[in-house]
Amino acid sequence: MTTDAAILGGYKARYKDKYDHWDLGLDKTEAWGVSVGANAALRDLVNITLYRSWKDPKDARWEQAYEKNILPETVPNKTADGKPVPLARPQQPVTARPRVRELPWEEVVP
Repeated sequence: MTTDAAILGGYKARYKDKYDHWDLGLDKTEAWGVSVGANAALRDLVNITLYRSWKDPKDARWEQAYEKNILPETVPNKTADGKPVPLARPQQPVTARPRVRELPWEEVVP
């Protein structure tokens, strides 16, 4: 799961003098994507996971993934005047509830 800004941020973090980076991470058109190809079942599984992570206050998977993978790469990504370049928004985007069957023994998130 990634964006162009996060990919470029990773290159900039690894090759500090080779790449430049601009403020793409806060651009509203910079959408995140998860490639699952034509696999509708996998798409629904990803959507359920994202929805539960967004809706359940005890589920911190999104925040943990951001802190582990994106936040460290912001350190070497600076503007010419030394300000950090955001690679992505730290808040998980609002995710619609997928239309899938809930089984009676599953924990149902509203």
